[in-house]
Amino acid sequence: MKIEEQFKCVVCDAPIKYKGELCDICEAEVQAEDEKTLSNLKKMIQTANNAAERSGYLHGQIELVSIERVMDAQSIVSVPPGVDRVIGAYYERMTGRKAYY
Repeated sequence: MKIEEQFKCVVCDAPIKYKGELCDICEAEVQAEDEKTLSNLKKMIQTANNAAERSGYLHGQIELVSIERVMDAQSIVSVPPGVDRVIGAYYERMTGRKAYY
């Protein structure tokens, strides 16, 4: 007789079908948080670009690539690790305000 192993959500310990997954509730929360993070990054880029335009700032290659990757992204998964820090530093340098991602 085979006993089926019960797996639990990695966040809330709810029963799930496969090991290492999230339950539907946690998955929806994570997805909403990811969408908000991407939206915040795009807003910070727009604000920093406005400040850069006013001051005549010349962008570096890393900033330009990072900005392009975020603005073209459909989800936070397609944004490489560390790009958020580059955008945050750019935002802080241009506006003098703390990044909010």
